[in-house]
Amino acid sequence: MKRLALTMMLLMGGCGEASAPAERFSMVPVSAPLPADEEFFEGADADLLNAHCTACHGATMILYQPRQPAAAWAKTVAKMRTVYKAPIEEQDVPGIVRALAALSGE
Repeated sequence: MKRLALTMMLLMGGCGEASAPAERFSMVPVSAPLPADEEFFEGADADLLNAHCTACHGATMILYQPRQPAAAWAKTVAKMRTVYKAPIEEQDVPGIVRALAALSGE
């Protein structure tokens, strides 16, 4: 019986260590550099898109998005303004949405 009790104590002691993952693992922040995107918009409304969109990300990120209608781009621009705090003035939103929809062929 003593042997069973000793075995149980050893097993339970081991479980306590296994439930403390912070002691076994350390979390270290790492950086993941993005590839340089030196592409800019060209053509109609390029100045508007380059002034607002490429301030935060490259043109390639937008140019390779799936085709979207203006309503979808309007939601994206709204998200950029509200969630990511992009410095886009309200009066510029319709022109940006129109230009993005034109890139999509919409």
